[in-house]
Amino acid sequence: MTSKYNNVYIKNTYTIGGLYESQGPLKKYFDRLYDHDMYYGEKSLEKAEIKLLKDNISYLLKKVNYQEDKIDLLISGDLENQIAASDYMARSFNIPFLGIFSACATSGEGLIIGANFVESKKAKNCIVSTVSHNMSAEKQFRNPTEYGTPKPKTSTFTVTGSASILLTNEKNPIKIESSTIGKVTDLGITDVNHMGAVMAPAAADAIYRHLTNLKRKPEYYDLILTGDLGIYGKNILIEYMKKQYNMDISKVYNDAGTIIYDLDKQPVLAGGSGPCCSALVGFGYYFKQMEEKKRAFYSVPAKTVVLCLCALGIFLAGFCGIASDCGLLSLAMGLIAIVIVRRFDGLFEDQKSYLIRLGKIREEKRKIDTFGEDLGELDEESLSILNQDNDLY
Repeated sequence: MTSKYNNVYIKNTYTIGGLYESQGPLKKYFDRLYDHDMYYGEKSLEKAEIKLLKDNISYLLKKVNYQEDKIDLLISGDLENQIAASDYMARSFNIPFLGIFSACATSGEGLIIGANFVESKKAKNCIVSTVSHNMSAEKQFRNPTEYGTPKPKTSTFTVTGSASILLTNEKNPIKIESSTIGKVTDLGITDVNHMGAVMAPAAADAIYRHLTNLKRKPEYYDLILTGDLGIYGKNILIEYMKKQYNMDISKVYNDAGTIIYDLDKQPVLAGGSGPCCSALVGFGYYFKQMEEKKRAFYSVPAKTVVLCLCALGIFLAGFCGIASDCGLLSLAMGLIAIVIVRRFDGLFEDQKSYLIRLGKIREEKRKIDTFGEDLGELDEESLSILNQDNDLY
């Protein structure tokens, strides 16, 4: 399902990065950094996550100089049970609220819902936000970090941070032009520690249908960005697109999970993940780059480009109570929101060459596992498990 919009613009964004994000290569593109600890003065990790989101909305309103009564709708979601972080955040604001849960696809789904409200003139100003916290997510979906559970190299690292975007019908240089909603795609992959492989086919389907529905080629866009496939899922997607759809997206494609951290220096395994991974990279890094060029928008011959936020939501049977004879059934939903902007030749060229070069360096230096500098600290049984290719669970 692909929709086109005529009057949906992005007024501004606000991003807050956490401890690990403040040590990554994109830190200067975030509006604020909470880099002292993971609690932010709160008594629990869940309350810290609420604070991340509540502060983000407050700072966004201050940034655009809006009062609460000027916002028609607030859309937000997170990874906590019953989207508790978003619910508790929303009670602090006198704004109509829609809570959504799409796991890592939260920001993409929020953009689509918000864009449709604005396009249909049901709302003039709509805030879409999301938050994730590494330690609260690990505790809920995997194992408490205190357990020190070994993870394979294909695992990803939940991003800590919050991000918000203000959609409006007021004309601005950056706008949302179209969106494509993905389908649930399950190829029978059951390894919960290799979600990049689980999600890649869903991303491929969404990207392919978006391109074919709009009769466009990958080269039409300067950048196609998936949310959190990680370094392995990214390579799988490129190859899958070639074999399944005869499309080569390698020259214009990247994954947010592979650039939000320094994969060679930070202990994040295959890269970043979680609702805020694509949101921090998209609403922070790429939005800031677009903003730097906006003054010349009307004085230089422009062409249309795309920022493709393909956030992939994961619905695991273990979370949803679904069982199958073959064991854990993993479902992936690809949800893609296309943000079209006007820009000029030269905006992404330097970044493209940098990312291509960085990708080659990472492939050459890729280590088997990154569990600390001294693997001798692990016992022999743990080391034997790490060397196995099968699912740890």
